[in-house]
Amino acid sequence: MRATLDGLAAELGWPPKRLRTALAPALTGGSMIEVNERASYIGLPHFLRYNQPQSPNSVTAWRSAFDLIPECAEKQALVRRCRAYLDSKSPAFRDAMPDGFAEASAEPSPIPETTQEPELTLEPEAPSRASGNRHEVASVGHVKALVELWNTSAPQECPRVRDMTEGRVRAMRDALRQQPSMEYWEAAIGELRKSTFLRGLSKRPGNEHWRATFDWFLQSKDKTPNYVRVAEGAYRDHAAVQEDDE
Repeated sequence: MRATLDGLAAELGWPPKRLRTALAPALTGGSMIEVNERASYIGLPHFLRYNQPQSPNSVTAWRSAFDLIPECAEKQALVRRCRAYLDSKSPAFRDAMPDGFAEASAEPSPIPETTQEPELTLEPEAPSRASGNRHEVASVGHVKALVELWNTSAPQECPRVRDMTEGRVRAMRDALRQQPSMEYWEAAIGELRKSTFLRGLSKRPGNEHWRATFDWFLQSKDKTPNYVRVAEGAYRDHAAVQEDDE
């Protein structure tokens, strides 16, 4: 699946280090859990052994699931495992996954090397007269950390941040003055996964293509930032609210 360990940790409300420590035995050697951090890929090599498809229709649905998986060497191995599994089944199961699809997925596209972003040359802001950490000027490091947290932890439906514009940097500095703790932002971004509306899956009339963006997340409505409402669970699905109450 398309995911990152840090993103899963945010969804659970855990610090990333805690999740990595808990999964360390399963991650060793990659035999139980495959992880490609650069490709945002997490896989379970033995999934089919314990979760066999009930009918050929289930296999047909794999096509859309494969489309969500980023191209990487692990995806190539996944296709081979699925084909080997289906070869042991009846013709109906084998035909449900066309050979052409497996061949098209066999050679992964190379993952581009991450280019080093130029250091932000931001003009230092004048220190606030108010005292306390809440009012300290957010450093470039904190600004970048917030962007990285969004890009690794926000649901896949939410667009990633590519450009550090002056307006975004200003909005992030304002937000980080109010909430300097990265644990707060991990939890707030994790809340996005609990809302089909924010993920653009509710398809409300007139807003069929809308989903939460980083800019919307930092914007304010009636002097209350959207991230505050998200963190407070204002956009949660009813089922998610019930689950937390149990």
